[in-house]
Amino acid sequence: MEKIKGYYLRNCTANVSANELRKKGEYIVKIMDALYGGELYPAEQVVSKNPEYRKVLEESDELMEKLEKKLSGEQFGDIDKVCDLLSDAHDIQNREFFEYGLALGMLLMQEAMKVLQIHTQRE
Repeated sequence: MEKIKGYYLRNCTANVSANELRKKGEYIVKIMDALYGGELYPAEQVVSKNPEYRKVLEESDELMEKLEKKLSGEQFGDIDKVCDLLSDAHDIQNREFFEYGLALGMLLMQEAMKVLQIHTQRE
C-alpha cells in the first residue's frame, strides 16, 4: 500500500494511504507544486533529534561564551566571523549533498520503473 507523508498533502497531517485519500476526495499536492508554491522547505523541516547533535551544540555554545569572556571584542568578533563562514560553507556543502542525493534517488526510481515495466510485460 502506498504511503505518503503528511506534509505532501493539503488538509492532512497524518500518514495515510494514497488510495484512502482518493476515496475521500482529498487533493494530493505534487511535490514539485509544493516546492514551487513555497509550501515545502526540506532544510527547515528537518530538526535533528540526535542527542549527540544537541550535545555538540551545547558544547559549542559553552565554548563560545568562554571565549567571549577571555578575548577582546575584536578577537571574539574574528572568531564569530570564522564561525559564520564555516556555517556558510556547510550550507553550501549540504545543498550539494541534497542535490546529489535527490539526483541519485531519481535515477534509482527510473531504474526501478524500468525493472517494473520488464516484469509487468512478462505477465
